[in-house]
Amino acid sequence: MSERLRKLLTEDRAWFFALLLVMAAAAWFSFAQLKRVPPELVSGQVDHIYTVRDILSGSAALSFPRNLVSEPLQYLWGALLTFLTGAQLSFVGLKLAYALANLAAIYYICRLGTEIFDRWVGLTAAFLLSVSFWQIIQTRALLGSGLVVPLGCAAVYYLFSGYANHKANDLLLSAFFVGLGLLTNKIFLIFPLAALVAACFWLMFNREAGSGRALFSAIAQALLLGAVVCVPLLRSLFDGPAAYLAPILSRVSDYEIALSGSPIRIFFGNLWQALGIANWSNRGSWVDGLTLNPGLDLLSAAFFVLGVCAVVFNLRKSKDWRPAALLALYPLLLLPSAFSLAFPLENPSLSRALTALIPVCVLSAVGLRAISGALLAWQPSRGSRYKLALAGLVFFSILGFNFRAAFSEYPAAYRQNAWNSSEMANLIWQTELNTGFPQNVWVVGYPYWVDARAVAIEANRMGQDLALMPEQLEQTLNVPGYKLFLIHPLDSASVAKLQELYPTGTIAMVESSVPEKNFLVFLVEP
Repeated sequence: MSERLRKLLTEDRAWFFALLLVMAAAAWFSFAQLKRVPPELVSGQVDHIYTVRDILSGSAALSFPRNLVSEPLQYLWGALLTFLTGAQLSFVGLKLAYALANLAAIYYICRLGTEIFDRWVGLTAAFLLSVSFWQIIQTRALLGSGLVVPLGCAAVYYLFSGYANHKANDLLLSAFFVGLGLLTNKIFLIFPLAALVAACFWLMFNREAGSGRALFSAIAQALLLGAVVCVPLLRSLFDGPAAYLAPILSRVSDYEIALSGSPIRIFFGNLWQALGIANWSNRGSWVDGLTLNPGLDLLSAAFFVLGVCAVVFNLRKSKDWRPAALLALYPLLLLPSAFSLAFPLENPSLSRALTALIPVCVLSAVGLRAISGALLAWQPSRGSRYKLALAGLVFFSILGFNFRAAFSEYPAAYRQNAWNSSEMANLIWQTELNTGFPQNVWVVGYPYWVDARAVAIEANRMGQDLALMPEQLEQTLNVPGYKLFLIHPLDSASVAKLQELYPTGTIAMVESSVPEKNFLVFLVEP
């Protein structure tokens, strides 16, 4: 080990320090500001947390249809990390669990880039993925994408390695990770087609005798392994096929609403728009993305286009099937988003097209290498200082763009749209501190207002039912002790009812740090 380290420091110093920089950037972007990004809980995240709580309480369910993503693996991962650390189940704790899983994605995309191109492309792809605001936001939003990229990177790497190096075991590992992916998110249903496309490219470039027979034998073994891994999912599908298929059918057919035109026309229109997700725009929600913005920062988007051009240009003189297959994966992995035929305004979706980030980062790394090589060839006499300055400019520019998107623009837009459950929880704590007594707390229901479960989680009262409908206000008369009611500022009927029930109660308007997020508090002392 010491000899290897000495060689790195003396003969391969540039690679060693570049590796350290990438590792530092990956660690910081993965774990920085976990509490602040995102800043509030919404209902989908509450469902996620309560599902993990159910698993920790002994639930053995294989499907969770109340959630946006019903597949169980991500919830099991969150429960496992919570159990092993002994920490209290929390929003921050689950974000940490998926951030740890993201480190595996960074490792495998580095190996993927190295396998197809070279180690510098691999390291650059790892850097671009580790700081990508697209990936960071998806990981932290807790809407079902926490394990998608780690499993996707592993599956794609072993797929390419298996074909390129004639390793049947790698193809089996790819099938294994695809099986785990199918237990994580429905977008992995596209991966068998991705494997078939990669096999076709391999056959086109590989004319060795017996190669086709070996290929189909390996594919058969991989399919068998994938089916074995998916046994829990298959059982869940057989027990309740409608629950599993409904989210798919509601998007690809008129299962929920009638299609607005020809399915073929809508599909190709969707696919055309989805192709611009990396460098033009997306139509994701404010919960898990920056709506109407490209999925990449300015520089990475430009490098992606350059990378695509470089691969296409080299196809004529290259006999390597892997760059062509990687290029084909990009539109292929956009299909889960493009198939939103019934709701075309949901396309392009950052969450449904998330696995497309894998070829995007590798191709962006290729583009960065191509432009760097051209600039260095243009000024070969400038020496190492010129190279260092160029690398530093690109490195810190990409860091800056993604930092602003993930840690400034996203939380600001999120806070403007989400209800301020954390401020309501802080008020509960402050009231208990001022009175010296625990409070009986209720969040009076109002259309399109805060989720009372989110307030309970933020106030460390998970499991307590804080929701109270206006017609249930009279039921609180028999509850002894302090009583605290949180009310929507426009709910004058509930205010009038409470003042009738508790003439000595005090009411106040609590000003939020976000305009139009104020709320009323009604306090009743015993």
